[in-house]
Amino acid sequence: MLIRILIPYLLILILLLTGCSIDTSTSNLPSCTNSDCDCSDFTTQEEAQRVLDAFPDDRYKLDGDGNGLACESLARGKKTTTNPKAISKSNLHLKYGNPSNANSKDTNNYLLEKPQYALSYNCKTGIPNWVSWQLDRSWLGSVDRSRFCLT
Repeated sequence: MLIRILIPYLLILILLLTGCSIDTSTSNLPSCTNSDCDCSDFTTQEEAQRVLDAFPDDRYKLDGDGNGLACESLARGKKTTTNPKAISKSNLHLKYGNPSNANSKDTNNYLLEKPQYALSYNCKTGIPNWVSWQLDRSWLGSVDRSRFCLT
C-alpha cells in the first residue's frame, strides 16, 4: 500500500533530477514582462492575451474592464479565413461571413443564430454589435403600397 502511494512521488523526483520539468518560465513572453507592459507594447490582442494568461493577477493592467480579455482595442491578429459556401449552407444570414468572428464563448461578441436572423451580442453594452437578416418578397405581404406619406 505504501509503495503505491510513493511511486508517483518517486517518478516526479526522477523527472526533476534528470532535467525533465514542466516549463513555467516566461521566456516565450515579450521582454516588457521584465519591467512594465502596457497595450502599446503589443501589435495584436493575442500577444497581450498571452501575457494576461501568464499573469492572471493582471499586474500590468491589460484588462481594463475585468472581462478576461487583454487590450481589446488592438487588432485581433491573424484572421481565420472561412469558406463562404460552407457558411451559407450552415446559416443563410452568415452567407457573407461573420464580420467580428463572433462565437459562443465571448460574452461581448456572442453569436446568436436564429432561423430569422443572426447577431453578435455585447453583454457589456447590452446591445448587438451587428445583426444580419434576409428579406424577400414573402416578407412584404399582400397590402399594396400607399401613395400617401404619413409623418
